[in-house]
Amino acid sequence: MIFQVGRYGWSVGAVFVPAGTIITIGAGDVYSQAAVGKTIPMDCTPMDDEAKAALAAQQKRVGYKYPY
Repeated sequence: MIFQVGRYGWSVGAVFVPAGTIITIGAGDVYSQAAVGKTIPMDCTPMDDEAKAALAAQQKRVGYKYPY
């Protein structure tokens, strides 16, 4: 799963991921390791199909209604 953190950043436990950071789940960097097993942030930009599905599931979970 690959996604870009939104403009406010993302607090993942004791780690703060700066805005614009690209997270690749399974990569070896600190931010990607901190994100493993966490819920995808609502203001992220999904960059693959798995991230799109995770974001859609998160939006459905919180009751997000599409404008159409």
